Amino acid sequence: MIDSGTMLTQLPTKLYDSLEQEMRHSIHLELTKDPNQFSNLCYKTKSDDVGAPTVVFHFDGADVTLKTFNTFLRVSENVLCLAFAPTDDLPIYGNVAQMDFLVDYDLKEKVLSFQPTDCASY
Repeated sequence: MIDSGTMLTQLPTKLYDSLEQEMRHSIHLELTKDPNQFSNLCYKTKSDDVGAPTVVFHFDGADVTLKTFNTFLRVSENVLCLAFAPTDDLPIYGNVAQMDFLVDYDLKEKVLSFQPTDCASY
């Protein structure tokens, strides 16, 4: 499900666990706790560039390459957290992952597309 009203992208638990493990392996920053308790994986940093691996979502007919701000959420001045959560329920592609993309749902043609854009320019 793609939901602009859900903040974090919710992945099946096994997939989430693999993603979190890859992030922990790739990012060499000090771990910290999320002061808001939204995320399981947070880093102490003022930089938005954490050296994270690229995350790509593969939808039928659309591959979406996320930028760091689609993958990590700044929760305080010094804390950046993974914008994903595990779920044993329906997976949801949340609104942080959708930032700076024009998302088009063509229900008639059953086509989904993501167009990178600078939403701040509108």
